[in-house]
Amino acid sequence: MNLAVMASYNASTARALFEANKKGLIRVDIKIIICNNKSASALEFAKDNGIDCAVINGANYDYECAKVLKKYNIDYVFLSGYMKKIKANMLNAFRDKIINTHPSLLPKFGGEGMYGLRVHKAVIKAKESISGVTLHLVNEQYDKGEILYQKSLRVNKDDDYKSLEKKIKELEKNACVKLFEKLCN
Repeated sequence: MNLAVMASYNASTARALFEANKKGLIRVDIKIIICNNKSASALEFAKDNGIDCAVINGANYDYECAKVLKKYNIDYVFLSGYMKKIKANMLNAFRDKIINTHPSLLPKFGGEGMYGLRVHKAVIKAKESISGVTLHLVNEQYDKGEILYQKSLRVNKDDDYKSLEKKIKELEKNACVKLFEKLCN
């Protein structure tokens, strides 16, 4: 499977996929990592591991991304902490082929502005006993695409948003590998 990764920072879930592929757990070839942030450590990771990379930002980023990705014969696009909204050009070019990871059990704690620590703070504030990770297809609405895989964990009474974030990040890596195991078979 030819995979493209879009990231804004460190792409930790993409790194987990890369390692799982090296171990033979999945058959995913990360062809390119595209970042909207020229300082993203994901770019260094790409270069260190022989993965093509590009920085694409600006008004027509979705058009430029779609154009680049078509050259790589991409099967799926994986958003690994990508902080920009996916627009029509990308959605049309890769309909039902763009996967996002979200740090809660959607539909709870999703939508515009709900990412990273904001999600974990909301989960703690709501006194939820369960949280988790959702991998879903991307569509025109934030966090409303078809759910492909979810994995949950218990929120302990002594968890704060930082400890929850740490647990969710580990769960997220495992969930991404599990989803791509299913997609590769």
